[in-house]
Amino acid sequence: MIIAAVGIFLSLIGIFLVRTKEGATMKDLLHSLGVGTNVSACLIAIATFIILYLLGIENWLGMSFSVISGLIAGVIIGQATEFYTSQSYNPTQKIAEASQTGSATVIIKASAPA
Repeated sequence: MIIAAVGIFLSLIGIFLVRTKEGATMKDLLHSLGVGTNVSACLIAIATFIILYLLGIENWLGMSFSVISGLIAGVIIGQATEFYTSQSYNPTQKIAEASQTGSATVIIKASAPA
């Protein structure tokens, strides 16, 4: 519970790090969101080591790496989702191009291997 509470606070720090210029491109916006996510994940990872060590838990190092594994998995899932759903990247652009000729070409393009 302590790690979750501290994680919420550190996530707020990550939120305040998300900044862009006026008229930023989609890639700039996505980069800014990535910075906030990655910084808060790193802060939570560091805080996890400290919290579990200070609590004097016998296997604090193993538990810390379990939390970090979850953080890494979450970041990887987020990056993969961004890549396959953002209009700034190739997979979505190719499906958008295919939609110019009709719905059948979208189905064919979406189901075809890369």
